[in-house]
Amino acid sequence: VLVHNGDDCVHATGTGTENIVVEDSTFFGGHGLSICGGGAECTVSNVLFTNNTMIDTSIGARIKLTSKTKGFVRNVTWSHLRMFHVKHPLIIDVGYHSRADAGRHAEMNISGIHLLDIQAHDDMPQDFAEEAQDRDSSELLRLGHGGGGKIAEAGSLLCSDHAPCRNVYMKDVQIHTDKKWICNTFLNLVEPERVTPQLTSCKHRFR
Repeated sequence: VLVHNGDDCVHATGTGTENIVVEDSTFFGGHGLSICGGGAECTVSNVLFTNNTMIDTSIGARIKLTSKTKGFVRNVTWSHLRMFHVKHPLIIDVGYHSRADAGRHAEMNISGIHLLDIQAHDDMPQDFAEEAQDRDSSELLRLGHGGGGKIAEAGSLLCSDHAPCRNVYMKDVQIHTDKKWICNTFLNLVEPERVTPQLTSCKHRFR
């Protein structure tokens, strides 16, 4: 499946959203594979994004909450994800549209987040133009117009006291950049394995 749009590539949000699988797809342009958003309530569980490719998107994998969002995000996995020319590969943002109020968040339960076998590269894939021609998708030949860019940070994983992130698993995550991770102490990582760049710049707690 090839998806080309100008907003969230896939957006799992609302109440009672559960048991979703998004797999074997290529996404060009847009704002990534997102959980929750600007709503006042969000209850999302058991979501699997697997074996997908992101090309020239502004964001790769994202959880986004405003200071008014309440509910939970449970058991969400991004696995076997390849990213090319994606500016912000991995984001947890509890201050979406409300940076000043990020610490005064409605109660949220974020737990069981899995980031597994993820690769992110600054450049566009070499065979992308050829593939686009094969698919007869001339719009995709406008390389660099999808909203992506060079990697800005390895990842930005910012939780809060009212929206802590518990049991976050990272394994085989390779962000090919010299940029650092941005995290805080409300992130609970469980024994991360084979993560680059190293998480030395990340303020976080290991379980």
